[in-house]
Amino acid sequence: MNRALLCLVALLAGCTSVPGKTTEEKRAFIQEFEQETLEQLHQEHPEAKAALAEAPGYVVVRQKVTKVPLVGGGGGYGVVVDGRSDERTYMKLRRLDLGGGYGVRSTRIVLILHEPELVDEVKSGKWRFGAGAEAAAKAGEAGAAGGGGTGGNEAYTSYQLTDAGVSATVTINALRLSPYKSLN
Repeated sequence: MNRALLCLVALLAGCTSVPGKTTEEKRAFIQEFEQETLEQLHQEHPEAKAALAEAPGYVVVRQKVTKVPLVGGGGGYGVVVDGRSDERTYMKLRRLDLGGGYGVRSTRIVLILHEPELVDEVKSGKWRFGAGAEAAAKAGEAGAAGGGGTGGNEAYTSYQLTDAGVSATVTINALRLSPYKSLN
């Protein structure tokens, strides 16, 4: 049974792909997603607008997560924007969770990067990040998600915005962003 759950999580983690047929369509989709996400962020967290304007870079990512009692996983896509040059690096996300919880959800993550070195590290795919307890719920147009603040790390500020789904987890997780070779 545990093997079947691990296979299901691995399958779901690999199923997140960027909509569109051509490279240009996929890039355009991610750019539209980026703009919509930043608009939502500014509405829900007005203080983020000034922080984004001052930051050397930021990340916008869509992730889909599936969590069964002991393991979970997910994937996604997004973009790293280097504020120094306005260069965009398209990224894919992989996620693995270990710990308690259950659910399925789709969220948008915004990371405001406060250090130029971190922007370079994220763009190269050498940076990994993780989180602890998370809870998210969305019903119709009402939604809530954990996120916001630095979580004790001054190098970046993270925000999580819920698209759809319901979940509650207390996990150790690892998230890895890597360049989306076919889009860069």
